[in-house]
Amino acid sequence: MTSFLRFVAARGNKNPELLVYGDIGDWWGDVQARDFAEQLQAIDAPEIDVRINSDGGAVFTAQAIYSSLKHHPANINVYIDGIAASAATIVMMTGDRIIMAENAMIMVHNPLIGVVGNADELREWAETLDKVAETIKATYRQKTGLDDETLDELLSKDTFMSASEALEYGFVDEVTPALKIAAKRGENGTVIINGLTVSADRCKRLPSDWLNSVKSYNEPQEKDLVAMTLDELKAQH
Repeated sequence: MTSFLRFVAARGNKNPELLVYGDIGDWWGDVQARDFAEQLQAIDAPEIDVRINSDGGAVFTAQAIYSSLKHHPANINVYIDGIAASAATIVMMTGDRIIMAENAMIMVHNPLIGVVGNADELREWAETLDKVAETIKATYRQKTGLDDETLDELLSKDTFMSASEALEYGFVDEVTPALKIAAKRGENGTVIINGLTVSADRCKRLPSDWLNSVKSYNEPQEKDLVAMTLDELKAQH
């Protein structure tokens, strides 16, 4: 079991926890869906807390995790600790109740793929992506009740949502007080936010009010941990 996906046994009055931190993917990410299902089946508890801080990954792996959690008899509480982006939002949708920190973020978009082929092959892949997008919209629609027109608009680009926006759209059920967020510079122009490495390009697309919240709530725990505004991130990366 890797550091991305980690089950924490129940302690005292606390529920067992599933920590989802990192990239999602069977063959290139940090976790395999089969291993996940085996670990989940070993948990016998009335409630499971799922904590997410993930930039996303492979949609089919995320859908397999989603199905495994949905079929588990436990009540699932999902907490968004830092960011739930892309495929991580599919895992997020498993929650019977989804709780998001005031200074956390979610991001949704249409599925992406990198392929090489002739025109006919590329057209086939485009049609496949359209079908995958329909499955993603069905998952979001079941939770949010949003119509296809709204979902299409949200998915047409990288749509970042603050906690209040996510609550308004119906992606989450509750917003809790802000968590402390620690940000520091990583390698190759990346930024590490609460232990999750985020590309500098993606940081440029984060809403400035959210990045300003990093400055408001961050308390450095290491010498090189610093709070950064959007302008500071752009200047340094």
